[in-house]
Amino acid sequence: MKKMIFPKALSKRHVIFLLLLITIDMVATMTWYILFDVGEANPILAGPINRGLAWFVITKLGMSLPGLLLLYRTISMRLSQVGLLILITWYTGIFFYHWHIFVELSSGSTIL
Repeated sequence: MKKMIFPKALSKRHVIFLLLLITIDMVATMTWYILFDVGEANPILAGPINRGLAWFVITKLGMSLPGLLLLYRTISMRLSQVGLLILITWYTGIFFYHWHIFVELSSGSTIL
């Protein structure tokens, strides 16, 4: 069966951008956890972060990297393009949520 090729709206560099967003989310989550004792919102990752930051990093990357590798290898397929667009949109929202928390905490506000 022939691969369905989709016009390249997104490319491999967008997968790298998603990895950056995921890394920012991971570091920001660890920062809020360490400095302000804020728990992880994702119930799958709440247990590992409570066990320790190393468990959290291993679990987060263990869940993310295989999918990113699959997206990287299949980026020319329509399903990969759609999935990548959804994930970039989701993690961009998470990025702005973390940014909001950072700005509020920097201004001395107590939002948590």
